Amino acid sequence: MKKKIFIPITIILLLCLSLVSLASCKTLSAEEGFKALKAAYENSVKVDEANQIYNGEIYYYKEQDRRAIESVYNPSSDAYVAVSLKNTTVNMHCYVDDDYAFHPDRDFGVYVLEDRYVETQNSVGNTSDKYNNNVVYNAQNGTVTYSEDFPASSVEEAEKYGVYAVESNSAAKGTERFTSASTGKTFGFNLIENSDGKRGQLQQYMTGISARDFANSSTVQPYTLASRLREVGLLEEGDITFEGVTNAAGSKVGGAKRQMNLTTLTFKMTDGYAKRFTQRTGLDPKYSLFTGSLYVQIELTFDRISNIFVYRADAETTGILAADKEVYNLQISYLGPNLGGLPHTADYCKKCEYTGDIPQTGYKEWKCPECGNTDGNQMDVTDSSWYEEVNTFFKG
Repeated sequence: MKKKIFIPITIILLLCLSLVSLASCKTLSAEEGFKALKAAYENSVKVDEANQIYNGEIYYYKEQDRRAIESVYNPSSDAYVAVSLKNTTVNMHCYVDDDYAFHPDRDFGVYVLEDRYVETQNSVGNTSDKYNNNVVYNAQNGTVTYSEDFPASSVEEAEKYGVYAVESNSAAKGTERFTSASTGKTFGFNLIENSDGKRGQLQQYMTGISARDFANSSTVQPYTLASRLREVGLLEEGDITFEGVTNAAGSKVGGAKRQMNLTTLTFKMTDGYAKRFTQRTGLDPKYSLFTGSLYVQIELTFDRISNIFVYRADAETTGILAADKEVYNLQISYLGPNLGGLPHTADYCKKCEYTGDIPQTGYKEWKCPECGNTDGNQMDVTDSSWYEEVNTFFKG
């Protein structure tokens, strides 16, 4: 009896060891890690950077920024205050369903949501929003809707947001922030009151512009992956190091590791990076994602950048309670035509038992190269019709 029990246990252990071996983690050298990062950047962007032309890639990303580098006018305090949290969500020709699954949708077009919050904490540490505003661009069915919602109790107060064209017959003359999506027509403006108090709402509609043209417009350029990943593209090997990287508690966290299709790079910036960032971009170092960070972690999935996390030491914790504070994260999901080129399992013909590639001859039509079978129910095949639809859509 003991022998019978021992044999299956041994088999299970051997299988587990085999799986562990297959999923083993490989440590990369600093040179290998940096090369993997630059290759993933190129694969992620796939955009003509000279002309910033949107290339038909379908993707979704969500960005959270707690670096507090922007200021907004807060009417409750009649002062400009730092934005403690900025959320940006971009859906490029796709949508997210209730189960958080991503789908391509030629009718959805382009959707951009940008939320700014000014948060305060009470005595027990609970966070509440004392201010929030959101900007929405929605390009769909040949119409682009631009709207902005912000706290304002009067028309005069709206001027502090750069909104001057508030009367139905006046010409739009707002600041660049509000005229970037303008066609020269007057903004629609309303004052409303809801559970958040009195708020101002801007709205504008542009017709006769396709979602793809809008994706190529100057309005969307700050929201493209090329823009979001620009600093990664400018990095040079001497800007980062995987050595001597520790968290706020002093534990070592640096390194470059690859496990199957996931590569994790954890590094810190080298001395003088802030100055080099300004030399390359002409921007103040405060606009750098990485300047002032304790360490940075970038995850590469299928040789593309999928996640970026930037950490600083939490100023409210010290000593043995010292903790890291995530001040920035970017999460990207790719759904574009290029996914159609990923490896897939071999096709199989049930009639002749052929195993290999069964070419697709039309929309949901295949033909076995061995026996000529065209009955899709008698095959196990990879359906690339979706990719064909996507490519046809972007080409035509």
